[in-house]
Amino acid sequence: MTKKEAIVKYISEMDIDMLSLILENDTSFMNIYKEDFLVKFQEMFIECRENNIYKFSKVIPGVCEEDSEINGLEGYKFITGDKRALTLLFEEENNDIIEIYNCEKFKSYQNCEETEPIYISVYDDEKIDYIPTFEHIALTNRIETFYAQFEDFKNSVTLIEDFDNWYNTIKEVYDSINLFEYMDFKFYFDFSSFVVGNMFAHFIVENGEISKKALEEYKNIDSENEFEILEWLFKYQDVSSVFGDELKKADDWEKRSLVIHKEEESIVLDCSKYRSSFKFEEIYDKHYDDQKINGI
Repeated sequence: MTKKEAIVKYISEMDIDMLSLILENDTSFMNIYKEDFLVKFQEMFIECRENNIYKFSKVIPGVCEEDSEINGLEGYKFITGDKRALTLLFEEENNDIIEIYNCEKFKSYQNCEETEPIYISVYDDEKIDYIPTFEHIALTNRIETFYAQFEDFKNSVTLIEDFDNWYNTIKEVYDSINLFEYMDFKFYFDFSSFVVGNMFAHFIVENGEISKKALEEYKNIDSENEFEILEWLFKYQDVSSVFGDELKKADDWEKRSLVIHKEEESIVLDCSKYRSSFKFEEIYDKHYDDQKINGI
């Protein structure tokens, strides 16, 4: 079995350990070091296993038809049982694999069903030849400070308004980043996810006053009057949702008004001053669902 055949075999079997053994330690692919290259594959394999996919069900050979320097390179389309496909090209020299590429335009040598593409994504700041600018270094250092501060919230109870003040600081930095300059950088992708993951806390605080007003108006509505309920629903339809599949109230919510952070269970937030945000959404969602059931 040639080295190329072995690499194809272990990718198809999603065997990261054998891939690690067969690839030389001093090699690089896709302009990233071996260790980082393997991490990319490991992440993909883990995602597949979470969907009960433990190997690629088909491996189909073919050739690249992209209008670029990789046109004509041969490779393989690795197809999963749920019809997703990773297409890789292999550049060889003296019977050794010197580079591996993603391929978007691939002509297979046999019939192939339509599939959803899987890509190995490599960000600019992950590449071996990337040299960070002073601005990039300063920005990532500041972001690392935010990550450290997030760690400090763990294993304690924090007032939601204090957490929101911290969130507003990170959001201000996020908004100041030039999207078009850094959108292909991993630090920006990770920081974006971090900001979004903490946004729910801001909505809880932001909804505080408007939800109190909405609840006061609701007290004066005839809950049996469909027209009045509809008017109320339309009036407050733009209030941001504080709930989500991951947000959980603590077991002693009724006594202490505590919620568990959506992505980090060791962070507990005291929402005592913002119970109205939750009460409003419970009432709003109930009536909204009732209207959907009634076909309105």
